[in-house]
Amino acid sequence: MIFLLLISINISPLMNRANKLYEKGEYEKAYKLYKKASILAPDNKRIKFNLSDCAYKLNRFREAADGFIRLSQAKDEDLREKSLYNLGNTFMEAKQFKDAINAYKKALILKPCDERAKRNLEIAKIMLKEQDKDKNKDDKDKEDKEEQEKEQQQQQPQQNKINRALQSEQKETMKKALKKQAGGKKKKVGRW
Repeated sequence: MIFLLLISINISPLMNRANKLYEKGEYEKAYKLYKKASILAPDNKRIKFNLSDCAYKLNRFREAADGFIRLSQAKDEDLREKSLYNLGNTFMEAKQFKDAINAYKKALILKPCDERAKRNLEIAKIMLKEQDKDKNKDDKDKEDKEEQEKEQQQQQPQQNKINRALQSEQKETMKKALKKQAGGKKKKVGRW
């Protein structure tokens, strides 16, 4: 019991400093302090949430997503909803729009009146449509390019035959021209 009290005494100043750094936008420093606090209190969900939020701010989306996924299983419904909402935001930043849509929908089940989650859900749906359009366009471009390369490969042997025939014809023409030129000149013997 005394050990738990000492840990909570040590964590409070650490959390206060981390929170102040976070508010100042010094996410890397805040992250390090939250990490220390999470070692001292591994079951503290608030610390885990703040640590995941810092990871998000530092563009460590995989780490942030892992943390928010674990927190979305918490018993506290408010923590689950906030974790799902932040998970949706994390997936949005990682351009994983299907996963973002699923996270926002789950957050809205827990808190149907959350306007931010509703708005972000609509944005995620739009972004998914755009991503699908871009993917389809890229697939079509790739198919067109492959088709052109295939046609070029099919035409290459024929082009090679034509080039060899032209080269052979040019050689014959050159030989004839040289013979004609050599035959047209008569040597003048005995005169200077």
